[in-house]
Amino acid sequence: EQCLRTKYMWVLPLYRKLSSEETSEGGSSPDHISQFGVSKRSLMRILGSEGINIFDKASMTQAKASELYKQANCVPQDVAGFKVRYDAVLCRFQFAELLVRIAICKWPEKSKAEALDSLFEELAILCQKYSGDMRELINSGSTDEVQAVYEAIEPQTWAVFAEMASIHENMHGEKFMTLQDWRKLLNRMNIFVLYPVVKRKYGAYTYRMGLEPQADEQYNKTWQLMSFLEFQRALGAVMFLSEMRPKKECKPDILAALLQKIATENLSQIATAKPTRKKNSVLEGKTQN
Repeated sequence: EQCLRTKYMWVLPLYRKLSSEETSEGGSSPDHISQFGVSKRSLMRILGSEGINIFDKASMTQAKASELYKQANCVPQDVAGFKVRYDAVLCRFQFAELLVRIAICKWPEKSKAEALDSLFEELAILCQKYSGDMRELINSGSTDEVQAVYEAIEPQTWAVFAEMASIHENMHGEKFMTLQDWRKLLNRMNIFVLYPVVKRKYGAYTYRMGLEPQADEQYNKTWQLMSFLEFQRALGAVMFLSEMRPKKECKPDILAALLQKIATENLSQIATAKPTRKKNSVLEGKTQN
Protein backbone atom coordinates (compact mmCIF):
# COMPACT_ATOMS: atom_id res chain seq x y z
CA GLU A 1 0.00 0.00 0.00
CA GLN A 2 2.80 2.42 0.91
CA CYS A 3 4.64 1.67 -2.33
CA LEU A 4 1.51 2.29 -4.42
CA ARG A 5 0.82 5.53 -2.56
CA THR A 6 4.10 6.96 -3.83
CA LYS A 7 3.02 6.16 -7.40
CA TYR A 8 -0.52 7.50 -7.10
CA MET A 9 0.34 10.81 -8.77
CA TRP A 10 0.86 8.70 -11.92
CA VAL A 11 -2.10 6.37 -11.39
CA LEU A 12 -4.66 9.20 -11.42
CA PRO A 13 -3.85 10.75 -14.85
CA LEU A 14 -3.43 7.31 -16.40
CA TYR A 15 -6.81 6.26 -15.01
CA ARG A 16 -8.42 9.52 -16.17
CA LYS A 17 -7.37 8.82 -19.75
CA LEU A 18 -8.02 5.08 -19.89
CA SER A 19 -11.39 5.31 -18.14
CA SER A 20 -12.68 7.65 -20.84
CA GLU A 21 -11.79 5.43 -23.81
CA GLU A 22 -14.75 3.06 -23.76
CA THR A 23 -17.61 5.41 -22.93
CA SER A 24 -20.81 4.79 -24.88
CA GLU A 25 -21.21 6.89 -27.99
CA GLY A 26 -24.51 8.20 -26.67
CA GLY A 27 -22.75 9.37 -23.55
CA SER A 28 -25.54 8.31 -21.22
CA SER A 29 -26.27 5.43 -18.87
CA PRO A 30 -28.56 4.66 -15.91
CA ASP A 31 -27.92 6.95 -12.95
CA HIS A 32 -26.37 4.21 -10.82
CA ILE A 33 -23.97 2.94 -13.50
CA SER A 34 -20.65 4.68 -14.14
CA GLN A 35 -20.03 5.98 -17.64
CA PHE A 36 -16.31 5.74 -16.96
CA GLY A 37 -13.98 2.88 -16.09
CA VAL A 38 -11.00 0.97 -17.47
CA SER A 39 -12.08 -1.77 -19.87
CA LYS A 40 -10.16 -4.95 -20.61
CA ARG A 41 -9.62 -3.73 -24.17
CA SER A 42 -7.98 -0.52 -22.89
CA LEU A 43 -5.75 -2.57 -20.59
CA MET A 44 -4.65 -4.89 -23.39
CA ARG A 45 -3.90 -1.87 -25.55
CA ILE A 46 -1.49 -0.25 -23.08
CA LEU A 47 0.19 -3.55 -22.19
CA GLY A 48 0.59 -4.54 -25.85
CA SER A 49 2.37 -3.13 -28.88
CA GLU A 50 0.32 0.08 -28.83
CA GLY A 51 1.58 0.79 -25.32
CA ILE A 52 4.47 -0.53 -23.23
CA ASN A 53 4.64 -3.95 -24.94
CA ILE A 54 5.36 -6.14 -21.90
CA PHE A 55 3.58 -9.28 -23.10
CA ASP A 56 5.76 -12.37 -23.33
CA LYS A 57 5.31 -16.13 -23.63
CA ALA A 58 6.08 -16.89 -20.00
CA SER A 59 5.08 -14.70 -17.04
CA MET A 60 2.88 -12.10 -18.76
CA THR A 61 0.79 -13.58 -21.53
CA GLN A 62 -2.42 -12.00 -22.79
CA ALA A 63 -4.35 -14.82 -21.13
CA LYS A 64 -2.66 -14.08 -17.80
CA ALA A 65 -3.40 -10.35 -18.13
CA SER A 66 -7.05 -11.20 -18.81
CA GLU A 67 -7.14 -13.39 -15.69
CA LEU A 68 -5.60 -10.60 -13.56
CA TYR A 69 -8.17 -8.16 -14.90
CA LYS A 70 -10.95 -10.53 -13.87
CA GLN A 71 -9.45 -10.92 -10.39
CA ALA A 72 -9.29 -7.14 -9.91
CA ASN A 73 -12.83 -6.67 -11.22
CA CYS A 74 -14.50 -7.90 -8.06
CA VAL A 75 -16.87 -6.02 -5.76
CA PRO A 76 -16.25 -5.93 -2.00
CA GLN A 77 -18.86 -7.66 0.14
CA ASP A 78 -19.88 -4.45 1.91
CA VAL A 79 -21.26 -2.18 -0.82
CA ALA A 80 -24.02 -0.55 1.23
CA GLY A 81 -22.55 2.89 0.74
CA PHE A 82 -21.95 2.57 -3.01
CA LYS A 83 -23.91 5.10 -5.07
CA VAL A 84 -22.39 4.09 -8.42
CA ARG A 85 -21.69 0.64 -9.88
CA TYR A 86 -18.98 -0.04 -12.45
CA ASP A 87 -20.22 -3.36 -13.86
CA ALA A 88 -17.70 -4.80 -16.36
CA VAL A 89 -15.09 -2.02 -16.08
CA LEU A 90 -12.64 -1.10 -13.32
CA CYS A 91 -13.08 1.82 -10.96
CA ARG A 92 -10.00 3.63 -9.70
CA PHE A 93 -9.15 1.46 -6.67
CA GLN A 94 -9.60 -1.70 -8.77
CA PHE A 95 -7.31 -0.29 -11.48
CA ALA A 96 -4.65 0.55 -8.89
CA GLU A 97 -4.90 -2.99 -7.51
CA LEU A 98 -4.61 -4.40 -11.03
CA LEU A 99 -1.34 -2.54 -11.61
CA VAL A 100 0.11 -4.18 -8.48
CA ARG A 101 -1.03 -7.63 -9.67
CA ILE A 102 0.54 -7.05 -13.10
CA ALA A 103 3.85 -5.89 -11.61
CA ILE A 104 4.13 -8.93 -9.31
CA CYS A 105 3.26 -11.32 -12.14
CA LYS A 106 5.65 -9.75 -14.66
CA TRP A 107 8.63 -9.54 -12.30
CA PRO A 108 8.16 -12.45 -9.81
CA GLU A 109 11.84 -12.46 -8.85
CA LYS A 110 11.59 -8.94 -7.40
CA SER A 111 9.99 -7.62 -4.25
CA LYS A 112 6.56 -6.01 -4.61
CA ALA A 113 8.06 -2.52 -4.33
CA GLU A 114 10.77 -3.27 -6.90
CA ALA A 115 8.26 -4.87 -9.28
CA LEU A 116 6.00 -1.84 -9.07
CA ASP A 117 8.98 0.43 -9.73
CA SER A 118 9.75 -1.62 -12.84
CA LEU A 119 6.19 -1.35 -14.10
CA PHE A 120 6.09 2.40 -13.68
CA GLU A 121 9.43 2.75 -15.41
CA GLU A 122 7.73 1.12 -18.39
CA LEU A 123 4.64 3.32 -18.00
CA ALA A 124 6.61 6.53 -17.46
CA ILE A 125 6.12 8.02 -20.93
CA LEU A 126 2.35 7.46 -20.93
CA CYS A 127 1.97 8.69 -17.35
CA GLN A 128 3.98 11.84 -18.05
CA LYS A 129 1.97 12.53 -21.19
CA TYR A 130 -1.42 12.35 -19.50
CA SER A 131 -0.21 14.01 -16.30
CA GLY A 132 1.31 16.70 -18.50
CA ASP A 133 -2.06 17.39 -20.12
CA MET A 134 -3.57 18.46 -16.80
CA ARG A 135 -0.42 20.09 -15.47
CA GLU A 136 0.06 22.28 -18.53
CA LEU A 137 -3.65 23.11 -18.69
CA ILE A 138 -3.51 24.21 -15.04
CA ASN A 139 -0.32 26.22 -15.61
CA SER A 140 -1.70 28.06 -18.64
CA GLY A 141 -5.27 28.33 -17.38
CA SER A 142 -4.28 29.76 -14.00
CA THR A 143 -2.56 32.84 -15.41
CA ASP A 144 -4.17 36.28 -15.05
CA GLU A 145 -4.34 36.58 -18.83
CA VAL A 146 -6.46 33.46 -19.29
CA GLN A 147 -8.57 34.10 -16.19
CA ALA A 148 -9.42 37.54 -17.58
CA VAL A 149 -10.68 35.94 -20.79
CA TYR A 150 -12.77 33.41 -18.84
CA GLU A 151 -14.41 36.31 -17.03
CA ALA A 152 -14.92 38.29 -20.23
CA ILE A 153 -16.62 35.40 -22.06
CA GLU A 154 -18.68 34.22 -19.08
CA PRO A 155 -21.95 35.66 -20.48
CA GLN A 156 -21.55 33.41 -23.55
CA THR A 157 -20.31 30.33 -21.66
CA TRP A 158 -23.04 30.55 -19.02
CA ALA A 159 -25.77 31.06 -21.61
CA VAL A 160 -24.63 28.01 -23.57
CA PHE A 161 -24.26 25.92 -20.42
CA ALA A 162 -27.72 26.93 -19.17
CA GLU A 163 -29.24 25.99 -22.53
CA MET A 164 -27.46 22.65 -22.97
CA ALA A 165 -27.41 21.33 -19.37
CA SER A 166 -30.17 18.74 -19.01
CA ILE A 167 -29.94 18.12 -15.25
CA HIS A 168 -31.67 20.62 -12.97
CA GLU A 169 -31.22 20.16 -9.22
CA ASN A 170 -34.31 21.60 -7.55
CA MET A 171 -33.15 22.07 -3.96
CA HIS A 172 -30.35 24.54 -4.75
CA GLY A 173 -31.43 25.50 -8.25
CA GLU A 174 -28.19 24.24 -9.82
CA LYS A 175 -27.74 22.99 -13.37
CA PHE A 176 -25.49 20.12 -14.42
CA MET A 177 -24.34 18.83 -17.78
CA THR A 178 -24.07 15.14 -18.66
CA LEU A 179 -21.53 13.55 -20.98
CA GLN A 180 -24.29 13.25 -23.55
CA ASP A 181 -24.99 17.00 -23.26
CA TRP A 182 -21.28 17.70 -23.69
CA ARG A 183 -20.99 15.56 -26.81
CA LYS A 184 -24.06 17.22 -28.31
CA LEU A 185 -22.51 20.62 -27.67
CA LEU A 186 -19.18 19.68 -29.27
CA ASN A 187 -21.05 18.55 -32.38
CA ARG A 188 -23.18 21.69 -32.39
CA MET A 189 -20.02 23.80 -32.06
CA ASN A 190 -18.56 21.90 -35.05
CA ILE A 191 -15.40 21.37 -32.98
CA PHE A 192 -14.25 18.28 -34.87
CA VAL A 193 -14.32 20.15 -38.18
CA LEU A 194 -12.93 23.48 -36.97
CA TYR A 195 -10.17 21.74 -34.99
CA PRO A 196 -9.58 18.36 -36.70
CA VAL A 197 -6.70 17.54 -34.35
CA VAL A 198 -9.36 17.25 -31.61
CA LYS A 199 -10.63 13.74 -32.29
CA ARG A 200 -14.11 12.53 -31.33
CA LYS A 201 -12.50 10.16 -28.84
CA TYR A 202 -11.35 13.25 -26.92
CA GLY A 203 -14.96 14.10 -26.08
CA ALA A 204 -15.07 11.95 -22.94
CA TYR A 205 -11.43 12.75 -22.09
CA THR A 206 -12.00 16.52 -22.11
CA TYR A 207 -15.16 15.98 -20.07
CA ARG A 208 -13.09 14.12 -17.47
CA MET A 209 -10.42 16.84 -17.57
CA GLY A 210 -13.14 19.25 -16.54
CA LEU A 211 -14.57 17.09 -13.74
CA GLU A 212 -13.28 17.60 -10.21
CA PRO A 213 -11.60 14.39 -8.95
CA GLN A 214 -13.41 12.72 -6.07
CA ALA A 215 -11.71 10.70 -3.34
CA ASP A 216 -14.06 7.72 -3.79
CA GLU A 217 -16.15 8.03 -6.93
CA GLN A 218 -18.31 5.01 -6.17
CA TYR A 219 -19.67 6.81 -3.08
CA ASN A 220 -20.62 10.02 -4.91
CA LYS A 221 -23.68 9.79 -7.16
CA THR A 222 -23.19 13.18 -8.82
CA TRP A 223 -19.47 13.06 -9.61
CA GLN A 224 -20.20 12.25 -13.27
CA LEU A 225 -22.26 15.43 -13.69
CA MET A 226 -20.48 18.60 -14.81
CA SER A 227 -21.07 21.91 -13.04
CA PHE A 228 -20.65 25.28 -14.74
CA LEU A 229 -17.17 25.74 -13.28
CA GLU A 230 -16.17 22.30 -14.55
CA PHE A 231 -17.76 23.09 -17.92
CA GLN A 232 -15.47 26.11 -18.28
CA ARG A 233 -12.44 23.94 -17.53
CA ALA A 234 -13.59 21.34 -20.05
CA LEU A 235 -14.00 24.02 -22.71
CA GLY A 236 -10.49 25.21 -21.91
CA ALA A 237 -9.28 21.60 -22.23
CA VAL A 238 -10.68 21.34 -25.77
CA MET A 239 -8.95 24.54 -26.85
CA PHE A 240 -5.79 23.50 -25.01
CA LEU A 241 -5.58 20.10 -26.77
CA SER A 242 -6.21 21.71 -30.16
CA GLU A 243 -2.86 23.47 -29.67
CA MET A 244 -1.03 20.99 -27.44
CA ARG A 245 -1.37 17.91 -29.61
CA PRO A 246 0.23 19.29 -32.80
CA LYS A 247 2.69 21.74 -31.20
CA LYS A 248 3.49 20.04 -27.86
CA GLU A 249 2.77 23.24 -25.95
CA CYS A 250 0.00 25.73 -25.36
CA LYS A 251 1.18 29.00 -23.88
CA PRO A 252 -1.19 31.23 -21.90
CA ASP A 253 -1.50 33.88 -24.62
CA ILE A 254 -2.44 31.22 -27.18
CA LEU A 255 -5.01 29.60 -24.88
CA ALA A 256 -6.48 33.02 -24.12
CA ALA A 257 -6.76 33.83 -27.83
CA LEU A 258 -8.36 30.44 -28.61
CA LEU A 259 -10.95 30.87 -25.86
CA GLN A 260 -11.78 34.38 -27.03
CA LYS A 261 -12.12 33.19 -30.62
CA ILE A 262 -14.39 30.25 -29.86
CA ALA A 263 -16.60 32.46 -27.69
CA THR A 264 -16.87 35.24 -30.27
CA GLU A 265 -17.24 33.14 -33.42
CA ASN A 266 -19.05 30.11 -32.05
CA LEU A 267 -20.62 30.24 -28.59
CA SER A 268 -22.24 33.60 -29.29
CA GLN A 269 -24.14 32.00 -32.17
CA ILE A 270 -25.40 29.12 -30.00
CA ALA A 271 -26.51 31.00 -26.89
CA THR A 272 -30.17 32.05 -26.82
CA ALA A 273 -30.22 33.50 -23.32
CA LYS A 274 -27.69 35.28 -21.15
CA PRO A 275 -28.59 35.02 -17.46
CA THR A 276 -25.94 36.27 -15.03
CA ARG A 277 -24.19 34.39 -12.26
CA LYS A 278 -21.46 34.87 -9.68
CA LYS A 279 -17.94 34.74 -11.10
CA ASN A 280 -15.38 32.23 -9.81
CA SER A 281 -11.85 31.27 -10.70
CA VAL A 282 -12.08 28.53 -13.33
CA LEU A 283 -9.16 26.54 -11.91
CA GLU A 284 -10.32 26.95 -8.30
CA GLY A 285 -9.80 23.77 -6.31
CA LYS A 286 -8.34 21.79 -9.22
CA THR A 287 -5.55 19.34 -8.44
CA GLN A 288 -2.33 19.14 -10.43
CA ASN A 289 -3.01 15.60 -11.63
